[in-house]
Parts: sequence; C-alpha cells; structure tokens
Amino acid sequence: MQQMDTFTPRHTGITGWISGNIRRKLLLFVVVILLIVVGLFWFFSATMLQPAYQNSLRSELAAVLDTVVNILDAEAAEGRPVLVYTRDAATGQTKPRLSDTAIQQVSDALESGALNLNGRCLEIADQNGRYAFGVDHLSPRCLLHPSHELGLSADGIFYVTPELNGEFAGLLRQATFEQGEIFREDTENGVITAGRIAADGTVSVIVTFNMERVGQAASVLKRLLLPLSLLIFLFGSCASWIFSRWFTRPLSRLSDAAREMAKGNYDVRVDIEADDEIGELAHDFNQMAYEVGRSAQLQRDILANVSHDLRTPLTLIKGYAETVRDLTGDNPEKRTEQLNVIVDESDRLSALVGSVMELSRISSGTERPEAVDFDLNDLCDELAYRYEEICRQMGNTFFFSGEEGCTLHADPNLLERALHNLLGNAISHVGEDGFIGLKVCRTGYGTVRCEVTDHGLGIDEADLPHIFDKYYRSRADTGKPGTGLGLSITKTIFTLQNIDYGVITEKGKGSTFWFEAPYMPPPVVG
Repeated sequence: MQQMDTFTPRHTGITGWISGNIRRKLLLFVVVILLIVVGLFWFFSATMLQPAYQNSLRSELAAVLDTVVNILDAEAAEGRPVLVYTRDAATGQTKPRLSDTAIQQVSDALESGALNLNGRCLEIADQNGRYAFGVDHLSPRCLLHPSHELGLSADGIFYVTPELNGEFAGLLRQATFEQGEIFREDTENGVITAGRIAADGTVSVIVTFNMERVGQAASVLKRLLLPLSLLIFLFGSCASWIFSRWFTRPLSRLSDAAREMAKGNYDVRVDIEADDEIGELAHDFNQMAYEVGRSAQLQRDILANVSHDLRTPLTLIKGYAETVRDLTGDNPEKRTEQLNVIVDESDRLSALVGSVMELSRISSGTERPEAVDFDLNDLCDELAYRYEEICRQMGNTFFFSGEEGCTLHADPNLLERALHNLLGNAISHVGEDGFIGLKVCRTGYGTVRCEVTDHGLGIDEADLPHIFDKYYRSRADTGKPGTGLGLSITKTIFTLQNIDYGVITEKGKGSTFWFEAPYMPPPVVG
C-alpha cells in the first residue's frame, strides 16, 4: 500500500503566510475591498464633487430663470407694463423699475417657495442695460453688484451700498440681450452666471451664484477624508479579523476531527452549529465518520468471526490429511471415510467464505438494490419447482400456495437470495412430518406477504431476539450444517429495501418466517 504524503505548503514567504490561513485570506480580502471603497470615495469626492455640484447649480439657476421669466412674460402677455420709468429730480434722468404687479408676483413666488434665491443674486434690467430690480443674497460678496460704499448709519447699523450699474453687470446685460440666453462659469472669481431675456426681449433677467462655498466644502472634505479613511480601515480590519475567527472556527473543528479519524478514532463527531454550507459540511462529515466506523467495525467483526470459524475446518482438514498420509493411506475404507471428512470440511469452508463475502458486499453497500416491478408469485413458483424435487429426494413434503398478481417494486435477485436462505433454513429445521411450506398472497392492506413455514422444534424464547444476528446459532443448531450468516444476510437484504420481516414460532410446532412489501397494482391499459 502506498504511504500517504504529508502536507507540504506550496508557497513560502509573504505568499505562504497569506495562503496558509483562511483568516489571513479573509482579512486580506476585506482590506483590499476597503482600500477600493475608500479610493473610489476619495476619487468621487475630490474629483467629481465639484462638477456634480455645478451641474446641480445649473439646474437650480435655470429653474430660477424659468420662474422669473414666466412671471414677466405673463405680465407682458396681459398687456400690463413690466417696467415703469421715473425721472430723478436731482439729475433729470429717467430710471427704470419693475412694475408693482410684477414685484408682487415675484414676492408671492418667494413666499410660496416656487422661487428660491438663497445664496443667489437676481437682477432685472431694461434694454439700455440699466438696473430695474434685484434681490441680492450675496452682498457684499456679489461680483455682479460689488460693494460701492461701506459704513455705519446714524443708528449704528452696518450698511453696504452696492454698485448697481457697474462695468461687469453692463457686460453681462449686453451679452444677454445679444445672445438671448447666457451661462458662464468664472472659475477664477468662483461665480456662475445665467441670464435670459423676457417680456418680448424688453428686459434681461440675470442670476449669479458664488461657488466659493463649493471649493471650501471640497477642501474640508479632503482634509477629513484621510482620518476618516484610517478609521474605516482600522474598524474594517478588526471586524474582518473577528468575523474570520467566527467563520473559520467550525472549519478548525472539522480539521481536528479529521485528524482524529486519521488516528483511528471513528467515534469522533462535529457539533452542527448552523444551517449554512459549513453546517452541511459538518453533517456530511459526521455521516462519513459513521459509515467509515461502521465499515471498520464490519471488517473487524468479519475478521474475528471468520478467523474463529475458519480455524475448526482448517484444523480438521489438516488433521485428517496428515492421518491419511501417515496412517490410513493403505486402508481404503478408512481412507475414503477420512477423505470424505476433508471434502465436507472443504465444502463448509467454501460456503463460509462465500457467505462472508456476500454479507460484506451487501452490508457495505457495494451491492445496491436495483428495484423493478415484478410478480413475487412467479418468482416463488419457480423456486417451488426447484425445492419440490430437493424435498422429494430427502423424503420431505413441499407445499406451495400462491396468488396471482402479487406485484412488488424491489430487487428480484436479492429477494430470491433471501428466499433461498429462508428455504434452506426451513430444510435444516424440518420436523418429523417433513413439511415445508411456501405461501404468497395479498393481505388486503396494500401489501404482499410471503411466508416460509416448517414443522420443526420451533425457536426458544431466549434465542428469538438474536435469530437474525451474525454467526448466532442456538443450542438446538449445534452440530447442524450452516455458517450462521444466512438469516443475517436475509435481514440485510430486507433492511436495504425497507421491507418488513419477522418470525412467528411456537415451541414444538415449528416456525414461520415472513416478510411484507407494498403492493404495486399493474398499470391501467387503454
């Protein structure tokens, strides 16, 4: 037999350290996943945050323009003036301003939430590029209306005077009237500007937003990302190490149990703690350990019993052979008698070996049942034909009673061997009247029953629980031919096919061995 090689790691160094332990593999896997997740988070927050926020601002500024332009267009469509001009008494110049109804519409939109100007600056100008109306929530940081004068009022209140018609505002208004709609991003000054004409091109509507806060938010996020990534990495590593211990503990127990089995301890079992795949593996291991232990026990039993049973016929064969050789070789009568003993013991030895091999094949599962539908009555009728002649030659009476249509779903070859064992056992225990019976019938309860009867001495009550055990022979069988394995083989055949069996006996009147199997009605034709 080839000796099993010991386990030798295929990798050394760092690769061997990682591949040599599942916990390290799990830890490495989680660490890599964390690094990928943190890297992606870093990339999207540092690289994609500002563009994504700018796209969102574009949509918000477009919504502001839509709301204000719709208000002004509605005013113009109803024939009401959008702008009202007044003359400045000091300079004599006319100044445009938004009409009261339009201002009221804008105020209503602000109050209802339809118009959101938080953090934004809104202005409306006429065709000549003059400021007419505005709502500034960026002052004094608004580039469209930069601070022109700062100071304190007489009441001690800080005030800001914005420059409403500055050069930058004039350029934006002119571009809006020329192009009809503008959208500009001034990354240098951190300003987003959107503009559109309204009221049949008589006014321009411009909205600005200061992107300085976006840059500040991105900068703060980048500063926080490094310690946050370290915390996530440490927490994930600790959690994965703890989880890997919980995950690999059942595998370690399986490994320990496998080592115990390798040492010959087939009673070792693994506790099943969960219903997952590892739990299924533990269940399969326990089943394997049970089967291996059963096979090992069977081998030990066979070896012990066979070595015991082989000793007697081998001793007799050797003794009589030596006697023939040394003493009776010239006496034909004694020589023939002693050679007959040798032949009989050789036959007994051959039968014993055959029975042991048959029991080993069936008990170990090497020979598995091949179930088919067949008529048990036909099988028993064929066996009855054979045993009638055997019983006639022995001076016995064989009686067969059968019922047609006793269909079973089982292995006919194994059942035939079981019936041979039962009939052989009946012949060995035939009574003075020489009666041996075989009966097959349907029970009316969905089963088919088969009985083998003899009119022998019956079975003692003390022997009855052990009658199907291997190598068990009652005192009444002492000196009778047989291996003590026939009924054990029969029991194994019935057990493999889930067939009920038993024995009915009465002391001094004989015994009836029986078995029952589910009846299989024939298929309906037509």
